[in-house]
Amino acid sequence: MELFYYLLKVSACLVLFFAFYLLVLNKLTFFKFNRLYLLATLLLSFVIPTLQFTIEREVEQVQIVAEEVVEIPANEIQPMETIPNFVESTTVEGTSVDWLALIPYAYILVTLVILSLGIRKILKLLQHTKQKTITINGLKLISKADGFTNCSFFNYVFIDEKSLSENELEVLLQHESVHAQQFHSIDKIVMMLAKATVWFNPVVYLWDKALEQVHEYEADEATSNNFGSKEYASLLLKLAVDQSRSLLVHNFVKSPIKERIKMLFNSKSTNMKKLMYLLVAPIALGLIWGFTVEVIEVEAKDKKTNELIRLTEKTGKELWGTTIKGKVKTILLTGVGEVLNFQYDKGLIRVFNPAVGKIKIGDELAMKVAGTVQQIMVSDAKGDILKELDAPCITVSLIKSANGALLYKLKNQQKPFISKTSLLKGNDYREERITLNTYSGKILSAKMVFVGQNHKPAKIYTYVNGKLFNEQESLKFDKNFISKLSTDRGFSFANDFDFPEIKDKNEAVVFWFGQEPKLSFAKTRSRQAAKTYNGQVIGGKVVDVTYNESKLMNGFIVKTSKETVKANVEAKFATQIHNMIKIGDDVSIKVYNADYWRQMDMPILISYKLMKNGKLLFDRWPKIAKHNELPVKKNNEYLDMDNGLNNFSYYAKDSTIVDKKNKTINLYGAAKFSTKEFIYEGSKITYNEKLKKIKVYDANLIEKSTNKVRKADSIFVDLNQSKGIVFGVIKDLN
Repeated sequence: MELFYYLLKVSACLVLFFAFYLLVLNKLTFFKFNRLYLLATLLLSFVIPTLQFTIEREVEQVQIVAEEVVEIPANEIQPMETIPNFVESTTVEGTSVDWLALIPYAYILVTLVILSLGIRKILKLLQHTKQKTITINGLKLISKADGFTNCSFFNYVFIDEKSLSENELEVLLQHESVHAQQFHSIDKIVMMLAKATVWFNPVVYLWDKALEQVHEYEADEATSNNFGSKEYASLLLKLAVDQSRSLLVHNFVKSPIKERIKMLFNSKSTNMKKLMYLLVAPIALGLIWGFTVEVIEVEAKDKKTNELIRLTEKTGKELWGTTIKGKVKTILLTGVGEVLNFQYDKGLIRVFNPAVGKIKIGDELAMKVAGTVQQIMVSDAKGDILKELDAPCITVSLIKSANGALLYKLKNQQKPFISKTSLLKGNDYREERITLNTYSGKILSAKMVFVGQNHKPAKIYTYVNGKLFNEQESLKFDKNFISKLSTDRGFSFANDFDFPEIKDKNEAVVFWFGQEPKLSFAKTRSRQAAKTYNGQVIGGKVVDVTYNESKLMNGFIVKTSKETVKANVEAKFATQIHNMIKIGDDVSIKVYNADYWRQMDMPILISYKLMKNGKLLFDRWPKIAKHNELPVKKNNEYLDMDNGLNNFSYYAKDSTIVDKKNKTINLYGAAKFSTKEFIYEGSKITYNEKLKKIKVYDANLIEKSTNKVRKADSIFVDLNQSKGIVFGVIKDLN
């Protein structure tokens, strides 16, 4: 369908450009300019529909001031009805033929037929050029008494010597030399391709005739200047009877003789008329605006709004745990609740109101700051985000009125630093959620999976600023110590770190703040392999092929100039790759992800592009732009994501739906979405280019720089901010 729309847009461009040519430029005697116009606008007609520009138009944000606010009980709130972007097609059993589905195939078939006929004509001309030639002034003359005669193809001129006198031959050669010098035959080939592409549009055939007519006018003008207009016109009339039927040669008398003779005696256009060519600019700009420009309305954020957001973020960090006093200036009603614009001694800040119905404009309040929340969202049962807050807000744990009346108090403030819940999943593994309550509004929560018969709770360790604390020691952290924990943090199984004091590392988890602990030897090698090979192209010789217990190929060994590496082969690709390579082959490999497994003594190439003798054999992942940025620290609930998508690619096994109008991509079934720093995998992936947001369900998150893999129930990434939220992290897979 996209091809259909593209061809319609191309046809519309051709019609408008050619109409301008017929109405304005056709009678002008600037033949070189007319030729340039026809070629340039032909190219523009195919290029303009491929362009895409976005213009953001700022609109004022509507602020709703609430004089009275009615509180709606939580149990009465209904989820927002959502209208799906796409209608799923239903397959009905039967023998009826979907004729519309056959249109693309019919179009391609006709295009191929036209191209093959054109190529056949070219080959036929080339075959005739192998005959004996006589070279005169750069022209290669070929004697030919029948078929296409007195015509040219590039610098080959086919002449019937018996039908021409010596003087007439001289005139003809002068005419054909103009065609050769101006490379008019290239124009003929370009038109052949254009007609094969938009063969259904009658304008392209008129375009072809107009361009050929311009060629003849240009050659006639140059020739008549040397031999005289009357003598030249007489020769045109004499040879008019013998016309060639080939579409790719320039025949001396192929174009309409009447128009050519009239043009010989027409007065030349004045130079001032060259300004008429500038009139095409409005047409081109109109087509570009109509077909390529999309105007998107965005909220206008003035200096006051930016200052409000900046101060809100700053206040939440600096005033945590303190009490501020001030007045409610306005109340904003958002899709997720009320937001107070609160005036206090340092300025105006945004405060999320937990006491709905108890606060009105003008109230003087005392609030205890509990931190800053970046995002507040409302989701449906499937986890799809229906509404969300557009900017950060202060959160509070206590609100009192000016007379001391308690309006709101956060319950259960004294949570333990570490809390755990376990759930058995069969006899061989268990699932455990571990939460660290940091009091800053940014809890660190992980859902871990432990394999084995041991059903004991996991051992928790905390690594803070270079010192390791066990679980009992961590539970004794006071509130002041917890509030100062670094926002640079993360977690992993203990066997990824070098902690000799931790005995059973398979049953232990380490949460770290500030500085990541020293990695284990295996983990260090894993990251080093990723740093060395990810994004690189290596070459070498296949020295061995490995197999699993089922005698399926599971990898091949490549000896490079530096070291020996193993390219991993998944079972589903075993037969395919086994038939492609053999021991002794010289191969080239573009590495997407490399690792170092504990049981191996060489780097492992997990995903790659395999080439042999310059031919692509296998490409496991979409092609990703190389980048050399140093990896930044990551934590597990709030991950530093890509700030933009300069390069991205995507794939889905079941279906891919692209909505250009709404700028969304929906991927279903074994979906992959790859950006500069990450690869997202999931059962469903949605990317919204307008909002710059990615949603991944049943997700794997692969970090390219370190090859680290995280598994999550769902991932939501907001590329407009520096943080992306990962919900329900299960564990690091490597």
